[in-house]
Amino acid sequence: MQALAPSLGVEVHPINVRDAGDIERAIIALARPANGGLIVSGTEALYRDLIIRLAAHDFVTGGGFDVVRP
Repeated sequence: MQALAPSLGVEVHPINVRDAGDIERAIIALARPANGGLIVSGTEALYRDLIIRLAAHDFVTGGGFDVVRP
């Protein structure tokens, strides 16, 4: 994903999270700038509900939110 991002004109900022507090801080930071987005890999499945709740709250005010499920 990081290797492909420049050719698509996007910036990728991987975030390592260890707990719910890290996730909350990261989502709030990602939602601040305009035109931001969030991609969650399968490794965060333990925090799935938390991520969806926080993203829905923080990204909806910025213009939109969509959950894509495999």
